Amino acid sequence: MAERALDVIKAKITLHNAGVESFSLSYDTTVAASPTSELAAMYLDECRPRIAPATLTVYRLAIDNFLDCFKGAGLDTLGKPDGSRLITYLTHRHSSATTVNIYLRAIMTFLRWCVKQDYIEALPFEARQIRQERQLPKFITPQELENIYAAVDNEALLATYRIYAATGIRRSELHHSSLSSGFLNLTHTKGRKERLVPLPANLEQDYHLAMNANNGH
Repeated sequence: MAERALDVIKAKITLHNAGVESFSLSYDTTVAASPTSELAAMYLDECRPRIAPATLTVYRLAIDNFLDCFKGAGLDTLGKPDGSRLITYLTHRHSSATTVNIYLRAIMTFLRWCVKQDYIEALPFEARQIRQERQLPKFITPQELENIYAAVDNEALLATYRIYAATGIRRSELHHSSLSSGFLNLTHTKGRKERLVPLPANLEQDYHLAMNANNGH
């Protein structure tokens, strides 16, 4: 308990320095079982070194939804019915089933961390993913792609679009890449693993144009 108290006090100092809240050295021994901003701050701080910034943002938004749903209720007061309550809250607030499921996964990851750190004895509930209607894959037809190209009057941007269309890489991956022997070496990928993607020879000039524009040349 003493170590947890020290962790919470450190979190309070961090939040105070960031201008989020006023600071008091008083420590409530029930804070370990309370879904507070201090506990969330400790969790996110622990996640920061090992996950991508975009994922950290998703975790933060998910936890914000969780805290708003239960309005400061202690984690030790939650039970199985609250899993349904959380799902109802999320589905009313977010129209996308994908978003709801992403937030549910992030919230359950947070709760499992709380169990692992001994802030709670066991998960208060299991929130299952909501069912999603299967949809056909979305794609751009060749004609739609040509219409997009025709509407672009910036050569560097047009070159960038052609690279994306030919390789299927993500926006951030292009500008963290290098070209060698007809392959793009991607170093800033979603899974944080380097990978090689073939680039058609006729697009090598487009690649250099896109990269030079991004680098301010």
